[in-house]
Amino acid sequence: YGALLLADTVVSLGGVPFFMDEWGVDGVYTSTQKVFSGPAGISPIAFSARAEHKINSRKHNPPFYLDAKQLAQQWSCDGVTRTYHHTLSSPLLWALRACLQELVKETLPVSWARHAASTAHFHKRLREYSFEFLIPKPEDRLVTVTTVKLPKGYDYKQFVKYMRENHNILIFAGLGPTVDKALRIGIMGVNSTTKVADAVADAMADTLRALKKSSL
Repeated sequence: YGALLLADTVVSLGGVPFFMDEWGVDGVYTSTQKVFSGPAGISPIAFSARAEHKINSRKHNPPFYLDAKQLAQQWSCDGVTRTYHHTLSSPLLWALRACLQELVKETLPVSWARHAASTAHFHKRLREYSFEFLIPKPEDRLVTVTTVKLPKGYDYKQFVKYMRENHNILIFAGLGPTVDKALRIGIMGVNSTTKVADAVADAMADTLRALKKSSL
């Protein structure tokens, strides 16, 4: 149909294989605070030649804040004279540069393998404690974010609160349609290790025991 393909790689880029050109993806956006392990506040984007042509041939003017043509001019993407659109945060750019240096040093294949191994270990530990996965088939699950359901009778908000207050671990009680229906646990970036996976799994098991006792 000639539609452009946009990929959300916010929690995946750097942690799982992704090949923009090979897969024919036209637009990609990601974040710096997930797999990159940097501070939040900047979102790298990329466009294919097809998307670039579409952007440049538009007959209407998009909102100033989201005008990719003006962004490209500020970034001097086409070698044209740089024009002002917004003020970039220099510390965030330096942080992104440092994150990318670490990723290049490790290499992407090693990063992918590390994330896959730590997540597989985490899932194994969760099965030992009888947590039920929201996504039943392992091959359908995202490597960097795990979603599990609590046993019947447990309160999701209380579970998250106990984890935060007693183990200093912040997880979320779902997102969007899964709010209070599944726990959302991200193990990625520098935290993608079996040591961290064990710590989170053990804390979740302790929380299950503690909340069960408190309800008796």
